[in-house]
Amino acid sequence: MDSFNSNSPVELTEGAIAHISGIRKWTKFLSILGFVFIGLMVVLIPVMIASTSTMGLYGVGAFSAIPFIIIIALYVYPIYTLYMFSKHSKLAVEGRNANQYEIAFKFLKQHYQFMGILAIIVLSIYAVMLLFGLLFAAFV
Repeated sequence: MDSFNSNSPVELTEGAIAHISGIRKWTKFLSILGFVFIGLMVVLIPVMIASTSTMGLYGVGAFSAIPFIIIIALYVYPIYTLYMFSKHSKLAVEGRNANQYEIAFKFLKQHYQFMGILAIIVLSIYAVMLLFGLLFAAFV
């Protein structure tokens, strides 16, 4: 891991601040869009359950809502951290506040850590499914 001297302050150029400000606008847009889609999924779950029960498929709606619930549970945290990065980076840029930069980048780090771990988990699930598929195909 790289080492750095914490005694020397880091100064951001106007170009770097402009880039952070541009990133902030996109992360705010994407996080708000994410919250809207999560809200739509939350609204659609009861509709899905009710519509399947009116068709005589009792219990199917609740079962088919499970993927939506999993997606909501997985994406609330990274969308929240993206929004918090946007919020704190705006405060940092407007006030030239080093503490706000630190908080903003902490949230950005948490966002990418979560997404990286989620990617590892999904790839692991794909690998296990591929392995079971190959084993099943070998014995059939």
